[in-house]
Amino acid sequence: MISCPGAPYCNLAITRSGSLARMVADTLADEAARSEGTRLAPSTVRICGCPHSCTHVRFADVGLMGGAARLGRTMIPVYRLWLGGSEDQETPHKGVTTVRIPARRVPEAVRRLCRAYADGAREGESFGEWARRQFLPANDEGGIDA
Repeated sequence: MISCPGAPYCNLAITRSGSLARMVADTLADEAARSEGTRLAPSTVRICGCPHSCTHVRFADVGLMGGAARLGRTMIPVYRLWLGGSEDQETPHKGVTTVRIPARRVPEAVRRLCRAYADGAREGESFGEWARRQFLPANDEGGIDA
């Protein structure tokens, strides 16, 4: 897992990505214990506190890019979820952006992703391969956009 320090340590950060990283790590540890280490989870998780993406969230199995959204008159921290990225030297893939999740719901979203992968992955399929199969359009080969 890679996370930027986020707010309050970075003037560009919108969210507290360091705190979220600890919560996500705890969630992944809980899932590992529950599944006894079999077909667990993403191999790379990257979290960034703003859209500058210092941690390159687009190229992780699970990327979380911090932002804000209006809920009534209140601004709340949210994370845009990127799935299926890869840093493979020969064929890197930019993940696909899916949804924005309120920060407080991110650990549960990660838990659900782990369980969906465990239930739906093909034999020998990595998390990134599973995510690309689930979320990329059928005619998209992935790869880096020019």
